[in-house]
Amino acid sequence: MSHWDLCTLKYIVTHVFCPIQLPDGDDHTISNDCSLAGAIAAAARLFTNHLGQANRPLWHSISRMLDNLRDIIQFESLDGPRTISQLDSMVVGGELSNNQSILGTHNV
Repeated sequence: MSHWDLCTLKYIVTHVFCPIQLPDGDDHTISNDCSLAGAIAAAARLFTNHLGQANRPLWHSISRMLDNLRDIIQFESLDGPRTISQLDSMVVGGELSNNQSILGTHNV
């Protein structure tokens, strides 16, 4: 996991553990969102070590989705080539299908 400055760490803690309405107003920046998404993706990867072998493939799908989210929110608008690359890397029965079985849903 990366080391963050105090402002970035405060942003991550606030947005993970505190209510949605912030007392000091909007603190949204692309940099803050990238740090938050990166911290959550890194935590998801580390959590894999605490799962049994049977659950790791399902959790890996969630982890990949979080990595994709982290990669795509680095820009104010969607980056065309990056988005196409991520869509091209998807396979039938990939992340969405696996996560539906985790959540117990079968139809979207």
